[in-house]
Amino acid sequence: MLDKTIPYVEIWMARSNQAAIAQPTSKRVSIRTYQSGDAEKWAAIETAVGEFKDQTEAVHYFQKTFIPEAEALSQRMFFAIDVHGEPIGTATAWWKKRVDGFSVPIVHWVAVHPRAQRQGIARQLLYHVLEVCQRSEAPTIYLHTQTWSHNAIALYRSLGFEIIETDINGHHHSDYARAIEILDHIAH
Repeated sequence: MLDKTIPYVEIWMARSNQAAIAQPTSKRVSIRTYQSGDAEKWAAIETAVGEFKDQTEAVHYFQKTFIPEAEALSQRMFFAIDVHGEPIGTATAWWKKRVDGFSVPIVHWVAVHPRAQRQGIARQLLYHVLEVCQRSEAPTIYLHTQTWSHNAIALYRSLGFEIIETDINGHHHSDYARAIEILDHIAH
C-alpha cells in the first residue's frame, strides 16, 4: 500500500541487465500473463493499493496506456493468482523510448493487493518481469517509483536496483536529494 503520509517524490532506480536473477522459492501463487479482459483486474489491484482514486480512473488509464500495446501484453504483463483463482498482484515489463530514440526496459506498475502483501508475491512477479527485460540488449533495466512506495524500495534493492541521480535520459533528477532525505528520515 502506498504511504501517502509522507511527501511524494519521484525516484529512478537502475540495475545491470547482466545481473543474475535468483528465482524465488515461494510458491504461494501461480503466475500467468495478461489475458483479454484483465483490464478490470489490473485496475482493481492498482486501485486497492492507492494508485487511482477509483477503478473507473484505473481502467481508463489502462485503456489509454496499455491497449495500444495489447499484442505485447501477453508476453510482458504478469498477474499473481491466488488459490481461489483471483488475481492479487501484477507487474509489467515495459519499454520506454529515451530522447535519443533508443528504447530501454522498465519495470512498470508493480502492485500486490494489500491483503496479500509481505508474502513474497511481488518478488515472484518481478522475477518474471526481469526475465523478460533481460532479453533486451540494453545494458540497464530501469524502475520508476516514488517515496510513497518506500516499503517496496527495499525489495527492489534486494534485486539489484540502486537509486540513481538521473532519469533514463541521463538528465539530472532534480528531486534526487529530496528523495534520499525522505528515505533516510523514514529509515531512522
